[in-house]
Amino acid sequence: MLKLSDMYEQAATLTVPIVAAVRDDQLADPTPCTEFTVRDLLGHLFAVVTEFEKSARGEPMDFGGTHDWLTGEWRTDFATRVDALRHAWMAEDAMSHPSTMLPREVAAQLPPFDLTIHGWDLARALDVPLVVPAELTEAVAALSETLAPMRGGSGMFAEAVPVPADASDFDRLLGSLGRDPEWSRTAR
Repeated sequence: MLKLSDMYEQAATLTVPIVAAVRDDQLADPTPCTEFTVRDLLGHLFAVVTEFEKSARGEPMDFGGTHDWLTGEWRTDFATRVDALRHAWMAEDAMSHPSTMLPREVAAQLPPFDLTIHGWDLARALDVPLVVPAELTEAVAALSETLAPMRGGSGMFAEAVPVPADASDFDRLLGSLGRDPEWSRTAR
């Protein structure tokens, strides 16, 4: 199984360049997350990265309120925040802080989970290729299975989408999370 530090490294390597590639004229475009435009999805990723960095340091998270993350040099800011998040979770004391919602080991994996899945969402919205390494797919799928009992009615994920029997492991994961692996912005 992939080590936590490698999960962060691989998820960041996938998603940071995609965020950096978003053009301002694409911010209103749809994404595979039907409730999110590209702007909304970027805002969600900024919030995840920022709030889970706080959690790694033992501070309370606050997903409430609104914040316009896409100001100034936001692409560079995102990369900086992802790096800070990785360092915060790799700190010696990160796992020793109390956790209120989930076991600490599970909470620590949520940011790379979001970076990977929403990295795919952004890649699809921008119509750019994304290849998720097998090890990262396996780690994200394992976390998805851990979270499965909490999904029911939580609104965390959409209903599962059927995928072909010969679908890749990542496409099967996407389907289980309510995403159509064949989603295309040009078909919208």
